[in-house]
Amino acid sequence: MKRVIIARLPAAAVAMVAAITLTACTIAGTARPAVSTTVPVVTTTATVATPTVDPAAVLSASVASAQAVADQAAADKAAADQAAADQAAAEQSAAAQAAEQSAAAKAAAEQSAAEQAAADQTAAEQAAADAAADEQSAADQAAADQAAADADAAANGWYTPSGNWISPETAARALAAGIAPGDTVPNYLRCGTICGEGPTSGEVQFAHACKDGLMTAEECAEIDPDAIIAAASSDSG
Repeated sequence: MKRVIIARLPAAAVAMVAAITLTACTIAGTARPAVSTTVPVVTTTATVATPTVDPAAVLSASVASAQAVADQAAADKAAADQAAADQAAAEQSAAAQAAEQSAAAKAAAEQSAAEQAAADQTAAEQAAADAAADEQSAADQAAADQAAADADAAANGWYTPSGNWISPETAARALAAGIAPGDTVPNYLRCGTICGEGPTSGEVQFAHACKDGLMTAEECAEIDPDAIIAAASSDSG
């Protein structure tokens, strides 16, 4: 493929060419009459050959360009893959850290619950111990109060619900037998008239025997049968 390049030659160059031609003609012996001519400036057309394109070079350049594009695409893909891998690793690390934090929080909650349960158990045991101590203290106080009451009853005696007075001597025997102060005391534990109490059933029977003449005068000398019977009637009323 050629391109035609048109150039204008300078007038001096054209004149030089004409002079060389005339000289050559004279030397060759060709006689020509001298002619005075004017050499016109001629526009000449010159053709310049355009360098031929090398298909192999073009192909090589095309392959190199395609390779560069492929290399760039591969590099971009590798960078994208690396970025995705880094993102996945970061997400995995964040998930693992979140899982660790969740496990730590769960362990802390379980530890707190265990400590609270232990504290509640300790508090319950302490409350039970305190209640038992209070009960024991109350029992001890009741026993002390009872002992004081018994001592007072043993020292002073008491009156039964029917109004009969129990002397300290009888009270001591009654307390020893497990009878509480203020309760009725059976006749077999009572002192009777010799302790200032009402007559016992035995004394009443003895008084009736004396009145009925069933006993000797000596046996009845130390008692007043009528007073005993009257006292017994009074106590029973």
